[in-house]
Amino acid sequence: MTPSPAPATLLRDRLDHWARVRPDAIAMTFGEQAFAWGQWRQRILRLTGALRDARVRPGDRLAVLDLNHLATVELTLAASA
Repeated sequence: MTPSPAPATLLRDRLDHWARVRPDAIAMTFGEQAFAWGQWRQRILRLTGALRDARVRPGDRLAVLDLNHLATVELTLAASA
């Protein structure tokens, strides 16, 4: 049995936990794509870096207009860092 994560304050804490505990387990599928926890975390970290490079800072607001796409979930997780 995989241990449950400790209580977390951010969604990203959950992502980090599962990427550490089960890096090769499938975390997300979208269409024909599948991402393991470790791989998905790396994608989100790259997006976090892109947001910082674009000068998005804590307290800024982001808006997304999207229809059920993986990018929406990734942006939410990236922005929660």
